[in-house]
Parts: sequence; structure tokens; C-alpha cells
Amino acid sequence: MEILCSSCGKRIAIPDEKIPQASKFTFLCPYCRERVTVDKEALPSLTEDTARRHAVPDFRSEEMQVELDAFPPGVRTVCIYIRDTRWKNRVEDFFCQKNYYCVLPAVPAEARGKLRLQHHDVVVIEDSVQTASLMEEINRWRGLQRRESNVVLLGSGASSLQPEEAFLRGVNTYLNLEDSERAGELLDACLKGYELSVSPWIKARKMEPGGS
Repeated sequence: MEILCSSCGKRIAIPDEKIPQASKFTFLCPYCRERVTVDKEALPSLTEDTARRHAVPDFRSEEMQVELDAFPPGVRTVCIYIRDTRWKNRVEDFFCQKNYYCVLPAVPAEARGKLRLQHHDVVVIEDSVQTASLMEEINRWRGLQRRESNVVLLGSGASSLQPEEAFLRGVNTYLNLEDSERAGELLDACLKGYELSVSPWIKARKMEPGGS
């Protein structure tokens, strides 16, 4: 199904098997994060020719099609792609305890598709040749989309919480893979540091007419 966001005008492709059975349903636009209401009975039926002429990207990666995740309303989400099992287990446990919905793609192509398809409050990625495409995807984000995602990169190129390394890599926080025993402490610092960095912007937005 192809949906046009009523707020930003972007076209969104939703896999048919992920569409609820109800005649009406809502979801958050992955571009502007405004709520979109869909009335299936009011949607025009498309002929094959019309659908072909108005075709839009269906968020296919080079290797696979990625499906829309059904997040519970209002839940915070984290997308995790880590091959290091020490870190992967600790990161997942940390965010589960914080009541985040964990998205755990199995391969880089799926992870890239997830990042294209939906907004995630936090993204945690292990730095490697295989995950370079994920950073390419994140580096395409602009403005609001990038500001509202806390991106954490795991690697061995620098000490944990080095702001210079994070800046050079285009992420919010850089953590060293050797610090897995301190994962909980470091991830907590990532969340607190992000909150501090965006708090002036949040206050400014609330002061705008109609801000919330």
C-alpha cells in the first residue's frame, strides 16, 4: 500500500502483510513523525498501469525487502546492529530495562532498510566494513530527522566517550569495544549526554507558537 503523508507530503510504502485488518489505522510518518490516519475504504483503487506510473521506492535494500515494524503507540525505540556478542547482549538488556522497543536486524542490508523505513530514538552500531552502508544512510539524514536520533558507534579507534572521535565519525557518542564490562554505565552516559545536547533545542521549540 502506498500512503501520502498529510503533513509533509512524502510517499510511504507499507508492505501489504503489515497493514492492519481494521478499516482505519494510524502510524507515525518516518519522515516528519506526525501521525497519519488511513481510511482504507476511502483510498482510491489503482489500476496496474496507474500503480506503475506512480511507483515509489518500497525501501528495498540491495539484497532484501524490509518490513514495517509495528511499534506500540508512544514507545521509545532503539535499532541495534552489533556483531560482538558481549556488547549485543548487554546493549539489548540495557534498553529493555529502560522500556525501549528493540529492533534487532540480522544483516546490514536489513539494518539499513530499518533505518530508512522508520524513526528510531536510539541507533547503536558496531563500526566495521560491513556496516559502512549504515553510516552512509545516517549521514544522509538532515535537520529534524538527524537531531531526533541518538546515534552511538562502537569501535576500537578511540577511547569511550571521546567527543572528538564522535564528531569525526558523525555520531553522538563513540564507545570502545574493549569496555563491554562498563556497557551499562557508558550507555547511561550516552542517554544523559544526548538529553543535555538537545535540551536547548527542545526548549526553543516549545516557546514557538503552537510548540509542544
